[in-house]
Amino acid sequence: MTATRITAWGVTSVVLFGLLVSVEAVPPFEKKILDVRQMSVKARAEFGESLIFGTVGASRKEFAVGRAQCSLCHAFFKEQEMADPDEYPSPPWGPHFINFIERFNQRIASPDYKRRHREAFPGSGSASSVSEYLAESNVCASCYVVPGFGVKGSNDRESPMPDVHKAPISLSLDEMIAVDTWLYVHGGKEAPSPDEIEKAYRKFIPASESK
Repeated sequence: MTATRITAWGVTSVVLFGLLVSVEAVPPFEKKILDVRQMSVKARAEFGESLIFGTVGASRKEFAVGRAQCSLCHAFFKEQEMADPDEYPSPPWGPHFINFIERFNQRIASPDYKRRHREAFPGSGSASSVSEYLAESNVCASCYVVPGFGVKGSNDRESPMPDVHKAPISLSLDEMIAVDTWLYVHGGKEAPSPDEIEKAYRKFIPASESK
């Protein structure tokens, strides 16, 4: 082998070795965990929409159901049949989310809510705001059941809705914050901050079940 070929081979080997070292030095891919606190309200609401309906922009599509599964039983638009309480007065359909803020405020103030409310866990208290009522409804659905929407034979003391932070739905706290943000934005209202919504959920989720 000539000196020229030896030199060329040596240079090529050094370059290849350098490339191998560079490739091996790249850290392994890490899956990024979404942090709703770093999102804009718009991005957070879109994340919530994708959880409810499967993808952004699918909220008005028929039978659009995402991992949160809310749209299986709840209506969000007046034109949906499930929004008609005369047509769908009881399970498997749930109360609709049209003008929900006004209705939830009235419900919280009603004697029926105060009389029939049950604790999510000892010392958890009851909802005193719309964000707390949403949280309570999502993670302790049987804490208060809207009259007429309980499991048949339970005298409206048991809800057919699963607690969304548990299997099979298993939403994380950030995902529940995103879902609630979409509900506010969809309702034309200013959404509470992620910290406010998290605080509401903490009131109804035992520490042993929080994640």
